[in-house]
Amino acid sequence: MKPSLYLIANCPAGCLFIMPKPSGEWLEDDIAHYKTVGLTDVVSLLRSDEIDELNLLDEEFFLRQS
Repeated sequence: MKPSLYLIANCPAGCLFIMPKPSGEWLEDDIAHYKTVGLTDVVSLLRSDEIDELNLLDEEFFLRQS
């Protein structure tokens, strides 16, 4: 299942979306989906303990891969 993206604003320089956290189990696939739809930047509001608890420790690694 592909992660859902919800459009917040369409700006002259791009778009702003919110989305649920990626799946810890399917993290690499979820991030690959983000890239295929054109997402270029991701901002996470999770604290470090939440990142660990949700099994998202490799999120930054996968996001930085080209």
